[in-house]
Amino acid sequence: MRLLLIAPLALFLSGCLLDTVTGGSAATSPSAAATSPAMNLPVFLARLEAARGTALTVAEKSQVSTAAQATRSLIDNTQQRFLNATGQAVGLDGATLGLLFPKAAQPLAQAEFLSKLEAQAGRRLGGTETQAAKAALALRNNSLSSLKSGLAGKVGGAVGLDGPTVEALLPLLGF
Repeated sequence: MRLLLIAPLALFLSGCLLDTVTGGSAATSPSAAATSPAMNLPVFLARLEAARGTALTVAEKSQVSTAAQATRSLIDNTQQRFLNATGQAVGLDGATLGLLFPKAAQPLAQAEFLSKLEAQAGRRLGGTETQAAKAALALRNNSLSSLKSGLAGKVGGAVGLDGPTVEALLPLLGF
């Protein structure tokens, strides 16, 4: 009976890993693919096992995979909200801004962000536009930081590692 419960989970997990390795995923939208680097889940899982000193169970791998995919989705949503809010504030299209700021999971520096916005707009931004853009940027960067530390905590709790150890491995997932 237990085998009947574990077998589908193992097949699902191996399918997720295969999709990650081959670069394909039916759940990845074209806009998310343009803003998100591929997650290298198999290497991340291997590094977690190395840091822990023991192999992860199928259930642990499933928990980690689910948490990473959920965080990727939240990061992509945060990026879209940021692009749309910034576009509205300065009068530019969110899709155009997505080309200027494609790294959804990496924080942006304020000076570089504002100079790229002004270059794209072809003018200096007004005071209200600048303040709105800065507020959108701060919210984005703070949200990314919170999502990453939350993921590190979830994964660490699931596999028995501390948050900082897991957080150091997050770049393997594109975070």
